[in-house]
Amino acid sequence: MCMYVCVCVCVITGSTEVGQILRRATAGSGKKLSLELGGKSPMVVFDTADIDSAVEGVIDAVYFNQGQVGVLFSYVCIGLIKTTLLKEELK
Repeated sequence: MCMYVCVCVCVITGSTEVGQILRRATAGSGKKLSLELGGKSPMVVFDTADIDSAVEGVIDAVYFNQGQVGVLFSYVCIGLIKTTLLKEELK
């Protein structure tokens, strides 16, 4: 996906090897690349997402277990249209 012309920023979660491949692939393209290597887990909220379901997903993930299973995400990637709305709903 990082190689599509319409993509200007790539945020990737994966292994160090995948990060190296993507860095080489995007070098010289002017694209911004953010690498979370080694097991970080994002929650992605697209602009077309139902905001109530997204909020429920955030809350459920926090309280899903008592730490036995590593399912809690470490950051949220939000589409530009939903950013303010999601922030307000989570307050």
